[in-house]
Amino acid sequence: YGLGAILYELIAGRQVFTGETLEVMLKAMREIPERPTAVFKATKEGARHESTKIVMRLSKLEEVCLRCLAKDPKGRYASARAVAEELVSVLEAIEQGRETGILPRRLQEAQERSEIHRVDEHITKMDLERAIEQTEAVSKKRDSTRVRDRLDDRRHQLEILGKLRDRLVTQLNAQRPTFPSFALAKETLVNVEVLKATPKKIYILRGDLPRDIDWSEMGARQFVAMAEAVKMSSPEDLLGLGILCHHAKLLDFSIRYLTALRGTPFEGEARHILESTA
Repeated sequence: YGLGAILYELIAGRQVFTGETLEVMLKAMREIPERPTAVFKATKEGARHESTKIVMRLSKLEEVCLRCLAKDPKGRYASARAVAEELVSVLEAIEQGRETGILPRRLQEAQERSEIHRVDEHITKMDLERAIEQTEAVSKKRDSTRVRDRLDDRRHQLEILGKLRDRLVTQLNAQRPTFPSFALAKETLVNVEVLKATPKKIYILRGDLPRDIDWSEMGARQFVAMAEAVKMSSPEDLLGLGILCHHAKLLDFSIRYLTALRGTPFEGEARHILESTA
């Protein structure tokens, strides 16, 4: 019931029942709540507010709200999880385009940016397989030109980063570098020797203790540190490192790598990345 009351106020702009405390309690016991969309639409704000067209079309949202507020507890959801699952179905209806035309353009664009940002988060962690999965998931939901163009950019960048990772794996296996400090997402290790690398994991020796680490456990800084330790400096390497640092917002590194590509076949692509928003 409490979740329904919160949802009601979010939709209607006011509490389910209004008045003094005792009056509200009596109304809650005796009266059926007015539909929250009707309350909102009747206000001066609701009559002209951009979000009205969203609320009025999302009948499922109002259905969830009113079921939470059912007089008989048996008529309500059995748990907060059940409420959450119903609300997820409302969000999925929007995200999958089943509510086409009801979202304001700026809200739809914000959703698209958020979905692309999730791709970029995986890129930042060099979790390339997850980034590819997320890219394909977004492409199935979004077909606007601006999204297609950005996804094509990401696919191309993921291809470059995949090749960069493969080259780094080869060099790590050949050189087996050591690092006085080895930064992971949640901790920093000291005195680390790389024993072996694969496209999925890095096997290290810390003192006398072996350990395997997923690429996604490391941040972009450690990836860069490894690439520099094994002296990866070809134009292809610089482009890949520039892309990674651009998404990780390591701006100094990104600018250094990408500007170093002037006069190479990758100059135009480097300029495009520098001018884009991560």
